[in-house]
Formats: sequence, structure tokens, C-alpha cells
Amino acid sequence: MSLNITRTEKEKGVITLALEGRLDSDTAATLERDVEKALGLEPRAIVFDMAQLEYISSMGLRVAFKTLKQMRQKDGDLLMINLQKQIQKVFDIAQALPPESIFASIEEADAYLDTMQRKALEEAPVEDIEDDVLGPLFKDKICEVQQVVALLESRKKRDFLERSLELFGRPPPEIVEDARALLASTEWIERRELDGAQVRPMLERHLDAYRDRYPGFDCEVVVEEVLSAKFSVHDNRVHLRREALFSRAAALCDIHHEIDTHVLTFLNGRRQSLRFFQLGPRGSLTFQESLGVFSEIVNGVIYPGRRITLAARVSAVDGMIEGLSFAEVYNFLTRENGIDGGEAFEICVRVFRGGGFTKDWLYVAELERIFRYWAEGRDMRLLLLGKISLEIVDQVKELLERGLLEPARYLPEYLERIAGLRERPVIQNLLQDDRIGLEQLLTPLPD
Repeated sequence: MSLNITRTEKEKGVITLALEGRLDSDTAATLERDVEKALGLEPRAIVFDMAQLEYISSMGLRVAFKTLKQMRQKDGDLLMINLQKQIQKVFDIAQALPPESIFASIEEADAYLDTMQRKALEEAPVEDIEDDVLGPLFKDKICEVQQVVALLESRKKRDFLERSLELFGRPPPEIVEDARALLASTEWIERRELDGAQVRPMLERHLDAYRDRYPGFDCEVVVEEVLSAKFSVHDNRVHLRREALFSRAAALCDIHHEIDTHVLTFLNGRRQSLRFFQLGPRGSLTFQESLGVFSEIVNGVIYPGRRITLAARVSAVDGMIEGLSFAEVYNFLTRENGIDGGEAFEICVRVFRGGGFTKDWLYVAELERIFRYWAEGRDMRLLLLGKISLEIVDQVKELLERGLLEPARYLPEYLERIAGLRERPVIQNLLQDDRIGLEQLLTPLPD
């Protein structure tokens, strides 16, 4: 969603900028330009009317604080009026604890602010939603948001791990066993020769294929000097850390994982009149990450190093939950399983951050269910029309039939290519098994 700005000057020397939409990393520059124009008129006050502002990120906060500083340097002032509940919550937090000082990165700050705004929206009277489909979905999501808020509020506290387990759970014993077997049977060999700037042309070629198929396909690539992750997606903006190193195989996995799943489901969700499907129901994060790995598999780009990384994350999460220290998990990955020291260190940092973060096993949590869904011939397009989960596929079908949802417009190329593969004997034989192990799941599909 864009940011619309309307400028008025009902009183001489007082310029009002009415903001409508989202004030985030994509739109902050637009507001900055309008503020600069307003400052050129030398007003005694600038007013941000936020009655129609639905969301603000840390970049939006920076524009507001910068404007306030500029106005006070000129003996003027910045006033903010008509703040919605979720926007007011963000400013309450920012005034008490500036995001730059309490978070390690802009991404962390935005995640926290996003959660706080959702929490403020919890007060919406969902009990008044009489729709038999939508009412339960909203109520379940509110419960999940409450868990996310509890997790973030316990950051670096003793109960962080407990909150993380409540939200993300722990890998079941059979998946842990599969992960350890994979680690023991696969040799780590990977040469990282590409930096973020060199990966960008690969990414742009992939995006160009979508732009050719879908005029108006909206996705931007930004190479950052400072970024906590090597490769990340926020809505329809892709961020690459310039100095990060990738192997070509790893870059292809990231591209298919992030674009074919996260970007597409965001863009499709943005088209829905029910904005709930931009956010997603309870469990949508687990499903999204597993669907991203499924994309790596069916595109044939998953490779031994990626399989090791996914297995190592499961093992690291399990070891951390069982009480192993950072050093003990690191030694298990490097000395006992031969994983590169840099890769092992990064995995341990991800798992031990905040006091024990169990999210990293989710990449394989729903993988078997997605595989069976596809192999049984069910409609994969339903999984891509927004942020959803497997648990609500039947509800999604009903909402489509009622005209409350639109079919997915943006679809990955792989859907056409793999349509006939499900009839292969090797695929149908897997369906006969009570359980499909990680080694079989994390294998490219037969040609």
C-alpha cells in the first residue's frame, strides 16, 4: 500500500500534512520530500494528521523525529493529531525506549513495532464478527499475536525460551533423529565466492521473468551495507547484505525460497479485500517457511549444503532446548559433524539469540504435509493467494466461492512444470508410507 499525502494551510504559518496508508521503508522518502517542501515555506508549525495512517515502521518514526528536530531548530514545532490506536502505541514505545537503542537492527525494530501495532488492534470487538468462517480465524490470530507480544516482551529474560516454545513448539523426536542422520551422512563442501552485489543480477533475472509474465509485478531489490541477515524480504522489498558471501547454489535456494513464496504471497495477499490475508492466520509463519523450502526442492536447486544447514538448525534447536550451551552445540556441529565453523557459528547465534529462539526448525515442520498435499493432486494455487496455512484451506475455498477472496494472480513457474510429476511411481510410492523422512523430502524431484 502506498502513502498518500495531502497538504493544506488553513491557518497562516501552520501546514498540515494528512497521511493516508502506510509509512514504512518504501514510503518514508515520500514524506521526507513533502516535509522539505513545507520547511521551505518557513512555517511556525507542521501538523501530521494521522487519521488515515494505518501503519508506521521505524523508518517512519525517523522521519517524524527528524522533522521535530528540524522544526525546533527553527523555533517551530511538529504536532501529530488523530493517531489511531496502533500508531499511538508505537509512539508510546518510541518515546520511552528509542528503537535505535534497544534493537540490533532496523529489521528487529520493525518486527517489534509491527507486533505492537497488532496488539493495539486486539481491542477490536472480534466477538461481534458473526461470520462463521472469519470470526474464528480472527480470534485464533489474536491468540497468536498475544504469544508473539509475550515473546518479544520477554526478550533477554529467563522466560524467553518458554515463550518461544509456546509460540513455535519444538521439533518432534522423529524429525530430530532424521536431522542427525542427515548430518552424519552428508559431507560439508561449499565455496562461498559471491557477495551480495554479485548475487543481485541473479535475483534480478528471476524477478524479470515474473515482470515479463505479469506486467506491473512490483518487487524492488536493495543492497544494504548493514543488514542483520544476508538475504531477507520485507513485504515486496528484497534486501541483500553487500559483504555477505554466498555460494551460487545457496543464492539460488534463497532466491526461490524468498521470491516464489514470501514475495508472491505478499503481492497476492495485498490484492485481497480481506486484509487479514496480508498478515496471515495462526500458523502461517510455519507454513510459509516450509513452503519456501518446498519451492527450493521442486525447482531442483536444493543441494547438500542446504540440506545440512536445515538439519543443523533442527539439531541446534533441540540441543539448546535440552540444555546444551552455545559452545556445546557449536562443537557438536563442527567437531562431530564437520560443518564449517562460520556456518555453525551463524546457526548457533540464530538459535541462542534472545535467550533461546526455537523458530529455526519451522523450515521443515510442514514439509511433509505440503508434499502430500501436492502429491495427492490438490490445488496448489490456494496456498499462494495470500498468507495462509494448511489448516484453513477449506475456509479459503469457501471464501473464494462467496467472492470474498480473489484467486492468486501471481503464480510461480514451477507449478506448471511439476504438475505431471505427481503421477510418477516414486512419488506415489512415498504416499503409501506412514511417514516420509527428511532425507527423502529434501531431495530434488525426479525429472
